Amino acid sequence: MDLSKKKSIAQVCSEILADGLEIDLLINNAGFNPKDRKDDPNYFQSTFKIEHFDASNVAESLWINALAPMTLISRILPNLTDDAVALNISSWLGSIGGKTSGGHYGYAGSKALLNMFTRAVALEFSDTNKSAVALNPGWMRTDMGGSNAERTPTEVAQAVFALWRGGKLSAANGKFLNTDGSIHPW
Repeated sequence: MDLSKKKSIAQVCSEILADGLEIDLLINNAGFNPKDRKDDPNYFQSTFKIEHFDASNVAESLWINALAPMTLISRILPNLTDDAVALNISSWLGSIGGKTSGGHYGYAGSKALLNMFTRAVALEFSDTNKSAVALNPGWMRTDMGGSNAERTPTEVAQAVFALWRGGKLSAANGKFLNTDGSIHPW
C-alpha cells in the first residue's frame, strides 16, 4: 500500500473489510523523508530550513507520515481484534523532548504529530484491550538511514515481533518505545 495515495489506502481498506480479515498487529511503517525527492533539488530545503519553508511541501510529509497512518487505523478499526496493537513507527527525530537542533520541519514534524496521534488513539483505547504504541526503530540501513547505519530492517523487525510476542507492546498502550522495550522521551 502506498500511504501517499488516498486511493491506495481506500482500496486496501476495502479489501480488508470485504474479506473480514482480523488484525492482531498493525504496523504503520510510513517513512517519507523529503530528502528523497531528488526530482526537485529545492524540495528538501523547503522542509528543512525556516528560510526556505514551504507549507505545502511540509504538509506532504504530515500526510504521509502521520495523517495517512491514522486514516488507515480509522478505516480498519472494525477489523482490529479485541487485543490488537496499532504500532506506529516513529523516529527519534519526532521526540520533542529530545530535539536539540533546529529545522527538519517536514520529517521531524510529521513524526512528532504521529506521536501525538498515537497518544490520542491510546487514550481512546484505554477502556479496551487494544493498544496504540509509537516506536523508535533506531538508525537502520535503509535508503533513508544509509549504509553506515547500526541495524538492518530485519534486525528491527525481529525486535518488534519479540516485543509483540512477549506482550510488551500490549502493555505499552500510549507509550513511545525503543526496540529494546525501553521508554523513549516524547
